[in-house]
Amino acid sequence: MSEFLQKSPLFLTPFSADLARTTVAALRESALSEWRSNA
Repeated sequence: MSEFLQKSPLFLTPFSADLARTTVAALRESALSEWRSNA
């Protein structure tokens, strides 16, 4: 998935790459907390 993001034209700029990493981290964090509350 990260390889796809790096090769995608949308994520060529450092800002976009940083934004993508931040978004992915936030999604992962919310998914983990949701999983914990359901477990």
